[in-house]
Amino acid sequence: MSAFDLEDRESVVQAASTRVLLVEDEALDALAVTRSLSPQPGGSDRFDVRCTRTLAQGLAQLGRDRVDVVLVDLCLPDSEAEHTVARIRTLDRRTPLVVFTGSTDAELAARAFEAGADDLLVKGDLDPGLLRRTIRHAIERRRAARGAPIRGPGRSRDANRSLLHHLKNVQTCILGNAQILQRELEGGSFLRERVDSLLGAARIASELIRELADGGDEDDHPVELSELVRCAEPLLRAVVPDEIELRFRLARGLPAVAARAEALRQVLLELVVNAVEALDGGTGCIDVESGCSLLDASEVRALTASDGLEAGPCAWVEVRDDGPGIAPDACARLFERGFSTKGDGRGHGLCEVRELLARQGGGLRVSSRPGEGAAFRILVSLGSAPS
Repeated sequence: MSAFDLEDRESVVQAASTRVLLVEDEALDALAVTRSLSPQPGGSDRFDVRCTRTLAQGLAQLGRDRVDVVLVDLCLPDSEAEHTVARIRTLDRRTPLVVFTGSTDAELAARAFEAGADDLLVKGDLDPGLLRRTIRHAIERRRAARGAPIRGPGRSRDANRSLLHHLKNVQTCILGNAQILQRELEGGSFLRERVDSLLGAARIASELIRELADGGDEDDHPVELSELVRCAEPLLRAVVPDEIELRFRLARGLPAVAARAEALRQVLLELVVNAVEALDGGTGCIDVESGCSLLDASEVRALTASDGLEAGPCAWVEVRDDGPGIAPDACARLFERGFSTKGDGRGHGLCEVRELLARQGGGLRVSSRPGEGAAFRILVSLGSAPS
């Protein structure tokens, strides 16, 4: 059998599988779930289980890959209790979410459901049949609640346009009321911070609605990097544990660059997740800064990744952590797929960053010394930006 035939058969199997994202730091519990979801004799269900050990890793994969259901432990190295569910729901409101916990505390279960869980399983009562049914029911309930997808085969183009029109109206209402609340609340207060996050998420939703209305247009659009970061702030805060301080220093009035906002947002998210992992579950600071600079040809050649970036003026966003830094030999391998200094299940995010930036004509500068943290600077040329 040829390699092509093997890959083709694997893709068919993957397409028919339910993709489960398991966020679990206990190896024995993860093994129990994986075994429970392995193919059964005569069974029709197929599950493709992807495991991560921290919430930050899980959120990164959820933002990157197609996931049919999330199965998450409530006690993780970087999050616990109902806050785990809340942080997932900040990033993703649609994917079915099943809590997998060793606690039988009814009050904790109630808080998890209030935060957005669809169902709950207790580890001590794990049964393969129950686990499979719970996953299937969670998926079906979500499908029933949201109805047919916007681009489903049974919907006419006119029906899609009508639905998008209604979505725009709803989104206008959300944005308008959030802006009113923002003006009424004092800066620095807890409620003002929540409204700021709501406004950022609403702006991202507006971008997605616009892309749907454009038919998934792949063309580049003007992007102001500081505004991109401000809109992405709620997504970034969702992947940063409470023990780590996330700070922003964003330049005002940056010139726009020609790029896809969604691609740059994904790069930014991957770099923040990478910074969280560099701090390795401890305390510390992550700084996100933006600005403009002028690159000469020698500086372009010195960049770690510079596919398509030309000398001249550019806008940039930098993600910097105060962790242990990166050893020189590791720096040389940072963008190899699968390479990681942090163990199994990692080592793909920075490779994705390089590929995404290459498609946007951007570059990346990496600065690090052992014991002095690391800085990853995204650079995009201003030369081809639309007027």
